[in-house]
Amino acid sequence: MRFSTTFAGCCAAALALAPALTVDAAPAATQKAISGIITAVDPALLTIAPMQGHKQCVTGRIDPARTHVFIDGHAARLADLKVTYAARAELALDDVWTTVRIDTSH
Repeated sequence: MRFSTTFAGCCAAALALAPALTVDAAPAATQKAISGIITAVDPALLTIAPMQGHKQCVTGRIDPARTHVFIDGHAARLADLKVTYAARAELALDDVWTTVRIDTSH
């Protein structure tokens, strides 16, 4: 009987936290994934030209607190980004790049 009471308490606590978790998870579900070539980099903006079809270039803001850069699987600095790098990146709904991944082996 004690196990089921403890289990019920854990379930109730998990359900109480569920709305907070869904609010935090919502922006990740609405991000736009972009693969292409970096065509412009400055301290505040990053532009990527998509490789598929004739789609327009995508420009997003760089936020030092939210934008995470990885080069060849290792954490890197925003200053390490260079024009002509092939990038896979995620753009949040507020037009801030959240993740930029570079693979220099290609």
